[in-house]
Amino acid sequence: MGIVMKNNSLESMTEFFEDAAEATFGNPNGGAEWVAKGGMFFRRYPSIYPETDLKQHLQRFFGMTPLFAPATSGTFQSTTRVAVTTAKDGPDGGSTQCLIANYNRPQGDWTYFEREDDARMDMAIWEAALATSAAPIYLPTYRKGSTNYVDGALYANCPVRLALEEKDRIWRHDGASLDVLVSLGTGKQDKKFKAPTWLSYSFFRPLIKNFEDQMNSAVNWEKVESASSPLAKRRLFRLNPRVRSKSGDYVDLDHYKEMDFLQTGVEKGHLLQPEEDMAIQRVARTLLANLFFFEPHDQHSRPGPLHGSIRCRLPHETNATTSLLKDKATGFYFASATREEAAAVSNIPSGRWEQLYDVSRNGRPSKMIHEETFENGSSIKKFRLDCTLTSDTVETRPYCILAVRLAGVDETLPISGFPATLIDLRERWGTRWV
Repeated sequence: MGIVMKNNSLESMTEFFEDAAEATFGNPNGGAEWVAKGGMFFRRYPSIYPETDLKQHLQRFFGMTPLFAPATSGTFQSTTRVAVTTAKDGPDGGSTQCLIANYNRPQGDWTYFEREDDARMDMAIWEAALATSAAPIYLPTYRKGSTNYVDGALYANCPVRLALEEKDRIWRHDGASLDVLVSLGTGKQDKKFKAPTWLSYSFFRPLIKNFEDQMNSAVNWEKVESASSPLAKRRLFRLNPRVRSKSGDYVDLDHYKEMDFLQTGVEKGHLLQPEEDMAIQRVARTLLANLFFFEPHDQHSRPGPLHGSIRCRLPHETNATTSLLKDKATGFYFASATREEAAAVSNIPSGRWEQLYDVSRNGRPSKMIHEETFENGSSIKKFRLDCTLTSDTVETRPYCILAVRLAGVDETLPISGFPATLIDLRERWGTRWV
């Protein structure tokens, strides 16, 4: 079920999900699953379950808040680009993939793309949730105006390819680097999804066949990995732990009674293999490292050393920033590297890393905090770590790497935008962050 979340606590979100799942999947059309399936075969019902209960729970939880429009006004866009995958009626009568987004695509190109500034015309969060939850067989399509929407899994159950395509559309000609792409699966299972035999000869079959093919998200992920360069592969992560029911059977989308068992298994570590737990830790470390980025000081892009400072994406003077700098980051480093080393940073010899600042030795990182005073007398303390990227080794080791080390981690992790060549960094200079 594709749910768009708001800022609720994890506990309330879990309770909402459990209540909504029980209300939705505990009340099939006709009062029984076999009745609903028979009704579908004879076109009496569009799905096994009605959308009524899910709709009521979504409206109660999310209210009428628009999905994206409040974050945009005219040409202003939210700094965080977000898109929701769905599918809608196509001009030829079939279904086409669709992205509902809070940003514009540069130079137009509105194919398979919807963007709305007017809150009155924008989808509410509950509407987007219904549109992205309308899995064939289980739930009916969601109709808004004259358009029918179905689950985005019909075309992109693993929407990694779409995410990479959108990156290239927003930041053309590699205008921004891919720092990290995390794909969250719904769990590996020995048995694969297969459409019920009672649908084999019904009018649902073409739609279901497409849905079956897309449900194998592992294959879609492997296609993206195989088409990626070694440098890009180090930025791709897939978290998809093995899932099993209490009886060991396949856990289907509507098996809401399995949630307690699955949640207990996660909390107690029964469902996570050691390598899966390590993968989660690796993703967490990568995301922490990418909270830091480099901003150039130079007013003009020109050859030679690139002067700038390491900055942090977290708000200034907050507990989160203080904790990151005091308890997580232990030091910042620089190294030059070959292309092969850039694809596997962990292979760079320790002696080649130049330490820019040792947080652990200096205690509180006061030297990295710069106070900026405004005309009205107010001031704010900002994190800035000045550094210079040189091109002395551009021939043999063209890649520059700014990196951070985290407490308890014996690894040097590249910050946002790195590894990169000075040529790449200068080309991205116009964005003011690289």
